[in-house]
Amino acid sequence: MPLATLLVCAAAWAAEPQGLAETIVVDQFGWRPADRKIVVFAQPVKGYNVAAWGTFVPGDTFVVCRASDGASVFAGPVTIWNSGTVHEQSGDRAWHGDFSALTSPGTYYVQVPGGTRPGARSFDFRIADDVYAVPLRAACRSYYYQRCGTDLTEAFGGHWVHQACHVGPGQDLGASVYDGGPQGSPRDVHGGWHDAGDYRKYVPFTYATLFDLLTAVEWFPAAFGDATGIPESGNGVPDLLDEVKWELDWMLRMQYPDGSVATTVGVTGGDGGSPPEVDKGLRYQAGVSSPAASSLARACAQASRLFASYESVYHGYAKTLRKAAVASWGWLEKHPTNVRYRHQGFSQANANVGDADDQDRRIGAAAELFRLTGDVRVRRFIDDRYARFAPRKKGDHHPMTRGYFDASASMDLQMGLVTYALAPGATPKVVKAIKKSLAGGVSTVMAYADADPYLAHMWDGHYCWGSNSMKGKWGILPIWAIRLGVNPTMHVAYRARAAEYLHYLHGRNPLNLVYLSNMGSQERPLTAPMAPSGPRGANAGVGKSVTAFFHGWFCDKCPLYNGAGSTWGPAPGFLTGGPNMFYKPDRNPDGHLDHDIVPPQNQPPMKSYLDWGAGWPENSWEVTENGIYYEASYILLAAAFAAP
Repeated sequence: MPLATLLVCAAAWAAEPQGLAETIVVDQFGWRPADRKIVVFAQPVKGYNVAAWGTFVPGDTFVVCRASDGASVFAGPVTIWNSGTVHEQSGDRAWHGDFSALTSPGTYYVQVPGGTRPGARSFDFRIADDVYAVPLRAACRSYYYQRCGTDLTEAFGGHWVHQACHVGPGQDLGASVYDGGPQGSPRDVHGGWHDAGDYRKYVPFTYATLFDLLTAVEWFPAAFGDATGIPESGNGVPDLLDEVKWELDWMLRMQYPDGSVATTVGVTGGDGGSPPEVDKGLRYQAGVSSPAASSLARACAQASRLFASYESVYHGYAKTLRKAAVASWGWLEKHPTNVRYRHQGFSQANANVGDADDQDRRIGAAAELFRLTGDVRVRRFIDDRYARFAPRKKGDHHPMTRGYFDASASMDLQMGLVTYALAPGATPKVVKAIKKSLAGGVSTVMAYADADPYLAHMWDGHYCWGSNSMKGKWGILPIWAIRLGVNPTMHVAYRARAAEYLHYLHGRNPLNLVYLSNMGSQERPLTAPMAPSGPRGANAGVGKSVTAFFHGWFCDKCPLYNGAGSTWGPAPGFLTGGPNMFYKPDRNPDGHLDHDIVPPQNQPPMKSYLDWGAGWPENSWEVTENGIYYEASYILLAAAFAAP
């Protein structure tokens, strides 16, 4: 359509109602200029938003308008998805509009001139090379808000501050081992990150977390700066690496001289309270376990390689990490079978793993040790075991025997295999087998490209506890394939598919919701240092983002931090768990809760979500709780597209 016609049409449409329609679904951060750009027009047929969003048909054409003056700059056809079939996972009938040809940087919105709601428009979005820099920065900063045992000050935390937590009597500065009762001499295990929405800390749960974070820094260094507004900013080290050091320092405190590693720091009863320093309960360290030792060995070996480049800032730290990794690997060699800690007596999650998972993690630790040291004994350990581990249950996935990587199974093992395939001196036939299996997994991601109108397909059962992390892993598989050089002629297509999963997390989903917290358009920019007064949030320009999630600090009874009507909302940048089709609140004999919560219950899988953070008996943590591991998968995926 000629530009003159577009401008005339824009003037004519300006007289029509231009109300926001959540049925016009975009990535609310936007797209990079050269990327494929698809807007989804949704007609809810099933789910709680049918009545709220109303019947919607977009008409035959759509336009993209410049936000500054409403001028139309692009027009294109609307195409129906799958002949009008209702997509069961979302409960929606959908149409697409492709405006990939629009590459000029700027802020825009999508509008429909006809259909059942003439003049309806989307949220604003940007087209820019750096369009994902702000959400990535906010996600990285979320780890600062998870720090334990230190003051979070206004200079770095803005509105979200608290005094040092869990440093009182009987807490992390002197925590005894709990094994049916307090035992042994108290040890200093302060620091690290709160694992999720509670205040506990787990070494085994860092396995995937630190792999993703360190891999993001290693593979996409240009995506990470040194000015994100944390205390270490400006020291010449990427801030995300500084943040990882905060966690690694705690993990080193959890290690014993023989290389064994305490598993968790937690409580024997309930914990919580807002702000975190009001939590005065006794805290204990759990016993040692092999998953803790393999997690530390893997993370410290990988981190040692990265910190070697920053010896002038952190003198001797790379050597310290290397020594710790070797010590824990030595302990694992002396304990070749699964060593479990006594979980009974702790109220936190059980961090023990099954025998097969334990062996998988040992492969990952060995792969990082081999990449760091080149030790041929460690290489032999991998070559002898990468395709034959501890017996799995019938039907359990194994990437080498099944012939494909899987985003929902064997991820710990697959991380180790990716590491080994990149290691100089790795056995060629083993590397070839790894790449073949990875190619099989990515082919599944590619094969279902059009099976979801929101273009980020997963199986039904993957909309479970932590589904947003699963979305990230579906997107990461193609990124792995690119890095390992699998099917080079497909790399452009792989990268385009991976981006679609990022768009889902950024709001192009059936709820038109950005799953990162407090990223709205009227909120304070992330500057360093941050002033204690002013607008709320991250000023990332999005129209609808998470305002409440399960968190001990930003709790559902906290008027400062919980919900759209709170003073500040939660701290920005937290990725919540995501839709969970299996969510069920507690049913109590005393009748505290004897009804469904709709939503998230009784919904299509992709709509099994509610923006809320209530604790027991509603158990919102099954849907909305954050996790350091969820965040890490998002950061690795986003980093692939945030670098210049």
